[in-house]
Amino acid sequence: DEQHQGSSRRMLVCAVSGQACEEPVVSRKSGLVYERRTVERFVELHGRCPVTSEPLANADLLPVHMCPAVKPRDGTGSSIPGLIEHFYTEWDAATLENFALRKQLDSVRGELATTLATHDAAVRLVARLMKERDDAVKILQEEQAKQPQAMESEGNVPTKPTGLSAEQQQRIKSKSAELSKQRRKRKVPETLLRPEVVAAFSVKGSYYLHKASKPGVLCLDLRTRDGLIATGGVDAEVALFDSEKKRVVSTLSGHTKRVSQVLFHPAEDVVVSGSHDKTARVWAASSGGSAYTATAVIPHGAAVTGMSLHPTGDTFASCCADGSWLLHDLGTGTCLARTCGDDDEGGGLGCVSVHPDGMLVGTGAERGVVRIWDVLSQRSIATFRGHTSAAHGLSFSENGYYLVTAGEDGTARLWDLRKQKNFHTIDAGAPLRSARFDHSGSYLVLAGANIMVYHGKQFELVKVFSDHTAAVTDARLGPDASFLASTSMDRTLKLFAK
Repeated sequence: DEQHQGSSRRMLVCAVSGQACEEPVVSRKSGLVYERRTVERFVELHGRCPVTSEPLANADLLPVHMCPAVKPRDGTGSSIPGLIEHFYTEWDAATLENFALRKQLDSVRGELATTLATHDAAVRLVARLMKERDDAVKILQEEQAKQPQAMESEGNVPTKPTGLSAEQQQRIKSKSAELSKQRRKRKVPETLLRPEVVAAFSVKGSYYLHKASKPGVLCLDLRTRDGLIATGGVDAEVALFDSEKKRVVSTLSGHTKRVSQVLFHPAEDVVVSGSHDKTARVWAASSGGSAYTATAVIPHGAAVTGMSLHPTGDTFASCCADGSWLLHDLGTGTCLARTCGDDDEGGGLGCVSVHPDGMLVGTGAERGVVRIWDVLSQRSIATFRGHTSAAHGLSFSENGYYLVTAGEDGTARLWDLRKQKNFHTIDAGAPLRSARFDHSGSYLVLAGANIMVYHGKQFELVKVFSDHTAAVTDARLGPDASFLASTSMDRTLKLFAK
């Protein structure tokens, strides 16, 4: 009883609802206890006591302070069977929720698998279509190479030269006069890199552009207006490499033997290649595209060993292993002139170069004899002797006064065209394959066992680049000596820069 009375004192019951009060208040007039929110709502509506009906205001209600009552537990949580039932209920709810989540996970996995399968099928379809496209382009190039727009006779015998017309001769003379006048005013550009900068060059990229089954890259040419590099390989293909995007943009197939020389037309999307299959091919790009097709196959009497573009841009010279050099019309592939050297003295030709003014052609022979020819008359006007074995490289300086030749005997010889004599010799100590002046005429690049760069009128050695693992076949500097490109029998095209 005492325990019950103590409990009653701690718990006040509302006179209206009969429930334990959470916020108890007591009336001054009647002394009854109410739940605050219940009685205040009644008083606001009726203005009297809900039990005695006496007048009553909210001011007559006094709050009662007490310890908060503890509500009794639910009957289910007050016994062991109740707790077990509660746990069963929670377990069933957790199991159902887990089942729903697993079902949703399986559904998402199925959707993901379907999406991945669709994506994989799309990728394989695109890859197959791209391969079919590439195969179709290659077949088209091969077929067009077999049926070019050139006048090719049977047996790969060169057609009879038509001779230089009066109009062509006049165009050559006019171009020569124009270039000679411009050259006198030309100065070394301020943007040309200094020797100490070139000496700091290092390899910035090494690229395999040709087939590994027939290793070796034999030649290169640069197209300065868009950074394109053309290379010719032992695999009988020409690769066009974008030096900015670092990828091959086109492969020209059609030759059946090694490609000995490649040329870019400076203003048009035209490439010329010469090969040991006794042909030179003119390749033109499709309108707005990177696919090149052969527009002319020009037969020669022997392996084509060298080529050079004439400054007019519509004619190019080539030389052969039979000792002849030829002039061709670039647009039609027509042979304009064919000249044979003295085989007993010179032997087959290994290189050819057109003078910057376009009035002279230089050739280097297998027996080391170098000759200068008049373009219009095709007559020899000078002969230089000094190499003891084949001359492989030949290049005129930009000012037109000097000629450099590179020989199998390991020497590079500088010739003064005005005095017609050898005024300087560089001993490389190993066979040389190429010799080229840069466009400014300030640098000389030799390629052989290594790459050697020389500078100035005294031809002071700037640096020897020994990064290739096999013989270097060709090397040249880019515009303003901004970079150096080289090819080698190690199958690589290497780019050097600061």
